[in-house]
Amino acid sequence: MTYTINSKNNLSVVASGNIKHDSESSLVIPLAQNNSQIYNLIYSYTAGSLTISPALQFTHVPRDPGVELLYSAWTYSVALATKFVFNTNWSITGRVEYIDTTGGINIA
Repeated sequence: MTYTINSKNNLSVVASGNIKHDSESSLVIPLAQNNSQIYNLIYSYTAGSLTISPALQFTHVPRDPGVELLYSAWTYSVALATKFVFNTNWSITGRVEYIDTTGGINIA
């Protein structure tokens, strides 16, 4: 869901997750990610050719021994993404992020 504050400022709230317990696991989607929830809060500011987007992210993998997730685990992150457009053919982007984890060994 995105709220447009004005022509230069947006605030987005994003949430996603599996609503059931799933024992499926693959190279593409590991077991912990297949049973997790993710939440994002993203602000975006645009001024001319420059866009700045700080973001907060939280993920949670609940304990579920039924699908071999023996411990709960969480991640927390903060990020800053930027983009500068030189012209219709050229732009440059950058991103820095800090992430931390707590909880069990599900996501190690």
